[in-house]
Amino acid sequence: MTERKHRDRLADAVRKLIEHAVVSEVSDDEAAEIAAQLEDIDERLLRHPRGGMPRKVLPDFNDLQAIFRGDPVIGEHNPIAPPVAVELVDGVIRGSANLGAPYEGPPGYVHGAIIAATFDMLLGLANVASGNPGMTGTLTVRYRRPTPLHTDLSFEARTGERTGRKVIAKGTLHANGEITAEAEGVFIVLELDRAMQYFSDDAGQS
Repeated sequence: MTERKHRDRLADAVRKLIEHAVVSEVSDDEAAEIAAQLEDIDERLLRHPRGGMPRKVLPDFNDLQAIFRGDPVIGEHNPIAPPVAVELVDGVIRGSANLGAPYEGPPGYVHGAIIAATFDMLLGLANVASGNPGMTGTLTVRYRRPTPLHTDLSFEARTGERTGRKVIAKGTLHANGEITAEAEGVFIVLELDRAMQYFSDDAGQS
């Protein structure tokens, strides 16, 4: 098993732990025992601090998630990220997911904020794939009907027209063969020098 698969497994285990912590009923005594065990595990992880976040570069379109492993939306190594798998197919970003209790909004349905965050990420990836990398200016999500939990979901995102530095990307979300949400984002295309500034090793540091 490669190092990446080990890290994927660790994130999946924590992701399951989060879900079970949300839905399980345990006694106070058992909860205290489990908490103590998790605190011990946390101490073990703290012994191995990361030297720094890896610098982000343009992604490998054959493995879109490779550069975004710590991302809070699609990061395979980030346990808070929804389990959304993404790929580029014929110029279209496709995402697939099956979301459980940690992502619940209305009873039995996915929280709208989770849907919006996923659209934001996938629309941005569609722009990168089309040669128009940029930052989100506005994002509009139309919720057509509630999106059910524990259901196979399909996202699509693609880039549309570009006017000057503004590019529009659009996306859809399907569940059980029906559109449950649509999104349209206006993105500001980054000039090369500004992109290098944002993605430099010193970005975000004061």
